[in-house]
Amino acid sequence: GAAAPAGGAAGSSTDLPDFEAPAPARTLQRDLEEAGGGAGVYSLPLQRQWELKRPEWADDMIPEIMDGKNIADFVDPDIEAKLDELEREEEERAALAALAAEAAPRLREFSTHELANLAAAFATAGHAAPALLDEIAIEAAPRLHEFDSEQLRITARAYATAGHAAPALLGAIAASERRGGQQHSEAAV
Repeated sequence: GAAAPAGGAAGSSTDLPDFEAPAPARTLQRDLEEAGGGAGVYSLPLQRQWELKRPEWADDMIPEIMDGKNIADFVDPDIEAKLDELEREEEERAALAALAAEAAPRLREFSTHELANLAAAFATAGHAAPALLDEIAIEAAPRLHEFDSEQLRITARAYATAGHAAPALLGAIAASERRGGQQHSEAAV
């Protein structure tokens, strides 16, 4: 008989050409989109297609333009420090408000020196605390005879600094100062 071809019987599977594994499938933008979070999340990297003198320029931020102006021109690099300052001021205001609420019902326990200094402290801090200043005026007016001239000046200055109207108190302070000035001039004679 006829000789069998080398490597096996005639017509066997070994006579077929060698099988090559298929090339791996190309990664499509659709596949990258799905891997990158899907439509609406994934952004097509158009920078890969740009022909630039320097390839690293492709990673530069693209300016955001609104009304013909670059938004980055209006970004404050110190915004974090300014926000921290605002938060600190808000905490101080909250602490002063709590202090005012705590002090108002206890003003009868305060000495004239403490009343004057409390009004001055709130005015100097820029925290007017109108309810507290009203309560201090109510408490201080009948006790003005206990205030020395320095405490009267501190109290009047505090109300002026705070821009808080307390006509009865300030009128009484002015009258007290006039009386005090007359007494001092009479004592000198």
